[in-house]
Amino acid sequence: MRKLANNSAPDALFKEIKRSIKSADHFKEIIFSYERLTRDYRFTVADLREYNVALQLGRIAVGNRLLPITTYKAANKMTYCTKCWGLGHLRDVCTILTQRCRICLDNFGPNHQCSNVLKCANCQLEHHSLDPRCDVIRRYRTELNKAVNMAICEDKLHRREIPQQQDQPTTFRYNSNDFPVMNTDKIKSNPWNIQNNNDDQQNIMNYLQQMNHDIKQNFKQINDKLNIQQQVIEINTTNTHLNKIVIQSTLSMLSKMMNKVINPLISLIQEEREKESVLMALDDYGNDLLKQHTRITED
Repeated sequence: MRKLANNSAPDALFKEIKRSIKSADHFKEIIFSYERLTRDYRFTVADLREYNVALQLGRIAVGNRLLPITTYKAANKMTYCTKCWGLGHLRDVCTILTQRCRICLDNFGPNHQCSNVLKCANCQLEHHSLDPRCDVIRRYRTELNKAVNMAICEDKLHRREIPQQQDQPTTFRYNSNDFPVMNTDKIKSNPWNIQNNNDDQQNIMNYLQQMNHDIKQNFKQINDKLNIQQQVIEINTTNTHLNKIVIQSTLSMLSKMMNKVINPLISLIQEEREKESVLMALDDYGNDLLKQHTRITED
C-alpha cells in the first residue's frame, strides 16, 4: 500500500485495512534510503482470493482516501558479512580473526562492553553498517540492481512468478472406483469363544504370579539392606561408647598428674611472680579439662 500520509496513526491504518481485507497481517513499513513526504507499508494476505481481488481493484479505502495497492517486490538481497559487517563477502571467507560488535565495531569477546556509539563498517560514520541512508549502501544497491536487471535481460536469472488461484470444478463426476461394492458375504463368528477366554485368563494369572514374585524379591532386598544398616549403627554406637571411656580415663589421669606431680614442682619455684603466672596457667588448663570431662559425661 502506497502514498500514506506521514501524520496518520499506524494502528488506525491497520484496522482500516483489516476491514477490507480480513486476512491481512504482518504489517511493516517500507524504509527508503531518502526522505519522502508519504509512507509505504507492506503486509501479507493469507487468503488467495482476497489477494487477487485487492490487486484487481488496485485501490483500498483508508482514512477517506483511495490509496494505491500493488504487489510487493522484495529488494535484491545484499551480500554482507555478519562477522565484520562489511559488504561484498560472507563470514566464512572473512579475513578478520575476531567477531566485531554490530554497534561500535569493537572486538566482541566475553568481556566486551559496548559503548553504544554507532559506527559504520563501510564509511566509518555514526550509523549502523547496513543503514539504507549510508552512501556506500546506496551505491552498492544501485550497482546490484543494475547487475540483476542485466542478468534478467540476458536470461541468466528469472523472477519468481506469483501463483494464481485456480477455480475448482463444481460439477460432480461419478467414478465407480470411488465407491467400490461392499462384500456381501457374512462373516460368521462364535458369540462366545471359550478357548480364547481361557487363554486370556491363564495369561493374566501368569502375569500376576510373576508380579507377586518380583514384589517378594524387592522386599527381601530392602530387608537385607535394612539389616546391614542396623549392624553398622550398632558397631558405631559401640565404638562411640569405647571412645568416651578412653577419653574419660585419659582426662582423669591428666588431673591426677597435675595434682600429684605438677603442683609439687611449682612449689619449688622461688620467685613469686613467676610462680603465680604458672599457677594461673595451670588453673586455666585444669578448668578446660574439667569442662571437657563434664561435656563427655553428659553426652
